[in-house]
Amino acid sequence: LPSYDDKNWYFFAYCPDPGEKIIKREFVVKVHNGVDSSGISRGVLAAQERVMAQLGAHGIECPRIIKSKLAMYTVPGPDGTVNIVSADTPGAQREFCTRVTFLATNQVAHTLRVLTYLPGKLLVDIPLPHSDVFVRQSGVFVGRICSVLNKWPTPQEITLVSQRADLQDCISIRHLEQQGM
Repeated sequence: LPSYDDKNWYFFAYCPDPGEKIIKREFVVKVHNGVDSSGISRGVLAAQERVMAQLGAHGIECPRIIKSKLAMYTVPGPDGTVNIVSADTPGAQREFCTRVTFLATNQVAHTLRVLTYLPGKLLVDIPLPHSDVFVRQSGVFVGRICSVLNKWPTPQEITLVSQRADLQDCISIRHLEQQGM
């Protein structure tokens, strides 16, 4: 699949649904570049997951992250990383993995995620001139996204996040100021 700087593969599987009917499920395996997969940039992937969940919760079709069916136990590690530990480790949190980071042979970290596949076309592949209907539908779609994200996070969500002790996926204001953002 096309990408700017990640590697993406499409695959599908025939799976039974709750009614015992076999359905085709489509996915994308995404291997992220070394920059987004390490250090403070790992928070970008967590932020993407939160934005996709927020949009999906408001009826906007977007890829969904597929979580692992296997649980693991983690504790915060250095520089926003997490360490996998046994269940009886003090402070261990049970979670279902949404991404796995591995070290390539060149010692560069890469993160792998599985997402649902959405069929469609790239904007660049839609012939010009765009019809009035296409332009209007595109504007409505972008407007819906802006409306959802403009109201998020809510004051209650900000309070919940500020009360959390493990903010390893968040980028600090100080870091943003140092980066000139």
